[in-house]
This record gives sequence, C-alpha cells and structure tokens, in this order.
Amino acid sequence: MNNPNVRPIVIMNGFYLCAISGSQMTLLPLLLTGGGATAASGAATGVALTATAVGQVYMWMSAVQVLGNPAAGRFADRAGKGAAIVAGGGFTRGGT
Repeated sequence: MNNPNVRPIVIMNGFYLCAISGSQMTLLPLLLTGGGATAASGAATGVALTATAVGQVYMWMSAVQVLGNPAAGRFADRAGKGAAIVAGGGFTRGGT
C-alpha cells in the first residue's frame, strides 16, 4: 500500500468485494429462492427457484466472467482505459 499507484486499485477492489459479498452472495440467493418470507397477501416473495436453478444462475454468472474478462481486457488494451470504463458502465446499465 506504499505505492501510490496501487493504493486506489486496492481500495476500489475492497469496495467491490464488500458490495458483492452483500448483494450477490447474501441477497441474491434469498431473492431467487423466495427467502421463506411471504407478502401480506400470502403470496411468496422472490422468484421461488429451486436450489438447482440457483446453482445454474451462479454457473452462468461465472461463465460470463470467464468468457467476458479476456475480451474486455483485449478491448481495454486496444481502446484505452477510458473507453473500457464507459463500455463496462454501459453493459452494467444495460443489464439492470
């Protein structure tokens, strides 16, 4: 952490890991399975997927990362850091 070029990367990665541990690893399974909670009307909340289907969701998320990261890295090397950040933000926004 003494290198001023590495410090922002480490801090940003720390924020990313905090966000992913709270959302993808904790809340997403609850939302996908319904979390056992019911709404006031008695209907199940969430998507009510089986454990197998939740595993498939995580499998596809990993597959996208394994296939997408090399392509994104090549794009960043060719187009530059700024263009890669804008494109990544666009993909992220398009997925929501």
